[in-house]
Amino acid sequence: MRARFVVAIAVLAACAGCGRRENRAWFDAKPAATASSRAAPATAAPLPPQATQVKWAAPDAPREMAADSFVTLPITFTNAGPAPWPDNATADPQKRDGSYAVRLVHRWLPAGAPLTPRVGGERTDLPRPVAPQETMTLPITVRAPSAPGDYQLVVEMIQELVQWFADTDARTLTIPIRVVPAGSVPQPSR
Repeated sequence: MRARFVVAIAVLAACAGCGRRENRAWFDAKPAATASSRAAPATAAPLPPQATQVKWAAPDAPREMAADSFVTLPITFTNAGPAPWPDNATADPQKRDGSYAVRLVHRWLPAGAPLTPRVGGERTDLPRPVAPQETMTLPITVRAPSAPGDYQLVVEMIQELVQWFADTDARTLTIPIRVVPAGSVPQPSR
Protein backbone atom coordinates (compact mmCIF):
# COMPACT_ATOMS: atom_id res chain seq x y z
CA MET A 1 0.00 0.00 0.00
CA ARG A 2 2.83 2.39 0.95
CA ALA A 3 4.59 1.63 -2.35
CA ARG A 4 1.48 2.61 -4.38
CA PHE A 5 1.24 5.87 -2.42
CA VAL A 6 4.88 6.73 -3.09
CA VAL A 7 4.48 5.93 -6.82
CA ALA A 8 1.32 8.08 -7.03
CA ILE A 9 3.07 11.06 -5.42
CA ALA A 10 6.05 10.62 -7.75
CA VAL A 11 3.78 10.61 -10.82
CA LEU A 12 1.88 13.69 -9.61
CA ALA A 13 5.14 15.53 -8.93
CA ALA A 14 6.47 14.66 -12.38
CA CYS A 15 3.28 15.85 -14.11
CA ALA A 16 2.94 19.01 -12.04
CA GLY A 17 5.33 20.86 -14.30
CA CYS A 18 4.29 19.31 -17.61
CA GLY A 19 2.04 22.26 -18.47
CA ARG A 20 -1.20 20.33 -18.93
CA ARG A 21 -4.21 21.81 -17.23
CA GLU A 22 -7.88 21.47 -18.00
CA ASN A 23 -8.56 25.19 -17.55
CA ARG A 24 -6.50 28.06 -18.92
CA ALA A 25 -4.85 30.36 -16.37
CA TRP A 26 -4.38 34.14 -16.62
CA PHE A 27 -0.70 33.70 -17.41
CA ASP A 28 -1.21 31.30 -20.36
CA ALA A 29 -0.57 32.58 -23.88
CA LYS A 30 -3.63 33.48 -25.91
CA PRO A 31 -4.34 31.19 -28.88
CA ALA A 32 -3.33 32.53 -32.29
CA ALA A 33 -6.12 34.09 -34.34
CA THR A 34 -7.19 32.04 -37.32
CA ALA A 35 -7.81 33.51 -40.76
CA SER A 36 -11.59 33.18 -40.36
CA SER A 37 -11.58 34.91 -36.96
CA ARG A 38 -9.70 37.87 -38.48
CA ALA A 39 -12.09 38.07 -41.44
CA ALA A 40 -15.26 38.63 -39.41
CA PRO A 41 -16.13 38.35 -35.76
CA ALA A 42 -18.11 35.29 -34.75
CA THR A 43 -21.60 36.23 -33.67
CA ALA A 44 -23.41 33.12 -32.39
CA ALA A 45 -26.21 35.49 -31.46
CA PRO A 46 -29.44 36.76 -32.97
CA LEU A 47 -29.21 39.85 -35.13
CA PRO A 48 -31.12 42.84 -33.75
CA PRO A 49 -34.26 43.72 -35.76
CA GLN A 50 -32.63 46.81 -37.34
CA ALA A 51 -29.86 44.54 -38.75
CA THR A 52 -32.34 42.46 -40.77
CA GLN A 53 -33.12 45.12 -43.36
CA VAL A 54 -32.52 44.13 -46.97
CA LYS A 55 -32.77 45.93 -50.33
CA TRP A 56 -33.45 43.84 -53.41
CA ALA A 57 -32.34 44.74 -56.94
CA ALA A 58 -34.75 44.18 -59.83
CA PRO A 59 -34.42 40.51 -60.73
CA ASP A 60 -33.34 39.23 -64.13
CA ALA A 61 -35.97 36.48 -64.33
CA PRO A 62 -38.02 34.97 -67.15
CA ARG A 63 -41.73 35.75 -67.34
CA GLU A 64 -42.48 32.12 -68.23
CA MET A 65 -40.95 28.75 -67.44
CA ALA A 66 -41.85 25.24 -68.58
CA ALA A 67 -43.23 22.98 -65.86
CA ASP A 68 -40.50 21.04 -64.01
CA SER A 69 -37.74 22.98 -65.77
CA PHE A 70 -34.70 24.49 -64.08
CA VAL A 71 -33.25 27.97 -64.39
CA THR A 72 -30.42 29.75 -62.58
CA LEU A 73 -31.33 33.27 -61.48
CA PRO A 74 -28.89 35.89 -60.21
CA ILE A 75 -30.41 37.44 -57.06
CA THR A 76 -28.86 40.76 -56.02
CA PHE A 77 -29.43 42.19 -52.55
CA THR A 78 -27.90 44.74 -50.17
CA ASN A 79 -27.43 44.47 -46.41
CA ALA A 80 -29.29 47.68 -45.49
CA GLY A 81 -28.75 47.21 -41.75
CA PRO A 82 -25.99 48.38 -39.37
CA ALA A 83 -24.45 44.94 -38.63
CA PRO A 84 -22.74 42.27 -40.75
CA TRP A 85 -24.65 39.15 -41.72
CA PRO A 86 -22.70 36.03 -40.73
CA ASP A 87 -22.14 33.19 -43.15
CA ASN A 88 -21.97 29.51 -42.18
CA ALA A 89 -18.33 29.68 -41.03
CA THR A 90 -18.58 32.81 -38.89
CA ALA A 91 -22.08 32.43 -37.44
CA ASP A 92 -21.22 29.79 -34.84
CA PRO A 93 -17.67 28.54 -35.40
CA GLN A 94 -17.83 26.23 -32.39
CA LYS A 95 -20.72 24.16 -33.75
CA ARG A 96 -20.32 24.81 -37.50
CA ASP A 97 -23.86 23.54 -37.99
CA GLY A 98 -25.35 26.65 -39.61
CA SER A 99 -26.93 27.99 -36.44
CA TYR A 100 -27.23 31.79 -36.64
CA ALA A 101 -26.07 31.86 -40.29
CA VAL A 102 -27.92 34.17 -42.65
CA ARG A 103 -29.23 32.41 -45.76
CA LEU A 104 -31.28 33.25 -48.82
CA VAL A 105 -34.49 31.20 -49.13
CA HIS A 106 -36.76 30.79 -52.17
CA ARG A 107 -40.08 29.02 -52.64
CA TRP A 108 -42.98 28.91 -55.08
CA LEU A 109 -46.50 30.00 -54.19
CA PRO A 110 -49.64 30.25 -56.32
CA ALA A 111 -50.21 33.81 -57.52
CA GLY A 112 -51.98 35.87 -54.85
CA ALA A 113 -51.37 33.34 -52.04
CA PRO A 114 -50.29 34.69 -48.62
CA LEU A 115 -46.55 34.59 -47.94
CA THR A 116 -46.97 32.51 -44.78
CA PRO A 117 -46.77 29.76 -43.68
CA ARG A 118 -43.31 29.12 -45.05
CA VAL A 119 -43.13 25.57 -46.33
CA GLY A 120 -40.70 23.94 -48.74
CA GLY A 121 -38.17 26.74 -49.10
CA GLU A 122 -34.79 26.03 -50.67
CA ARG A 123 -31.83 27.64 -48.89
CA THR A 124 -28.68 29.14 -50.39
CA ASP A 125 -25.68 29.83 -48.13
CA LEU A 126 -23.85 33.12 -48.22
CA PRO A 127 -20.30 32.53 -49.56
CA ARG A 128 -18.90 34.92 -46.92
CA PRO A 129 -20.19 37.47 -44.37
CA VAL A 130 -22.01 40.47 -45.85
CA ALA A 131 -20.95 43.84 -44.40
CA PRO A 132 -23.42 46.68 -43.78
CA GLN A 133 -24.31 48.47 -47.04
CA GLU A 134 -22.56 45.75 -49.07
CA THR A 135 -24.29 44.41 -52.19
CA MET A 136 -23.97 40.76 -53.20
CA THR A 137 -25.28 38.69 -56.12
CA LEU A 138 -26.03 35.03 -55.49
CA PRO A 139 -27.04 32.62 -58.24
CA ILE A 140 -29.92 30.37 -57.22
CA THR A 141 -31.19 27.40 -59.17
CA VAL A 142 -34.97 27.15 -59.16
CA ARG A 143 -37.19 24.37 -60.42
CA ALA A 144 -40.58 25.38 -61.77
CA PRO A 145 -43.64 23.71 -60.24
CA SER A 146 -44.99 20.68 -62.11
CA ALA A 147 -48.51 22.11 -62.52
CA PRO A 148 -48.93 24.93 -65.06
CA GLY A 149 -50.38 28.20 -63.79
CA ASP A 150 -49.52 31.63 -62.45
CA TYR A 151 -47.03 31.62 -59.57
CA GLN A 152 -44.90 33.90 -57.52
CA LEU A 153 -41.32 32.99 -56.70
CA VAL A 154 -40.73 34.40 -53.22
CA VAL A 155 -37.16 35.15 -52.14
CA GLU A 156 -36.30 36.23 -48.60
CA MET A 157 -33.59 36.08 -45.94
CA ILE A 158 -33.48 34.04 -42.74
CA GLN A 159 -31.14 33.84 -39.77
CA GLU A 160 -31.19 30.10 -39.08
CA LEU A 161 -32.90 29.02 -35.86
CA VAL A 162 -33.60 32.68 -35.04
CA GLN A 163 -35.89 34.63 -37.36
CA TRP A 164 -37.19 35.28 -40.83
CA PHE A 165 -36.13 38.79 -41.83
CA ALA A 166 -39.66 39.52 -43.11
CA ASP A 167 -41.01 38.95 -39.59
CA THR A 168 -39.07 42.08 -38.55
CA ASP A 169 -40.66 44.09 -41.41
CA ALA A 170 -37.86 43.47 -43.91
CA ARG A 171 -38.87 43.22 -47.55
CA THR A 172 -39.21 40.02 -49.53
CA LEU A 173 -38.61 39.73 -53.27
CA THR A 174 -41.65 38.45 -55.17
CA ILE A 175 -41.22 37.50 -58.83
CA PRO A 176 -44.35 36.68 -60.87
CA ILE A 177 -43.74 33.78 -63.28
CA ARG A 178 -46.20 31.88 -65.47
CA VAL A 179 -45.53 28.14 -65.60
CA VAL A 180 -46.52 26.64 -68.95
CA PRO A 181 -47.00 22.92 -69.76
CA ALA A 182 -43.80 20.91 -70.18
CA GLY A 183 -42.80 20.77 -73.82
CA SER A 184 -44.24 24.23 -74.50
CA VAL A 185 -41.78 26.86 -75.55
CA PRO A 186 -41.81 29.69 -72.99
CA GLN A 187 -41.76 33.22 -74.35
CA PRO A 188 -38.13 34.45 -74.55
CA SER A 189 -38.97 37.86 -73.06
CA ARG A 190 -37.52 38.80 -69.72
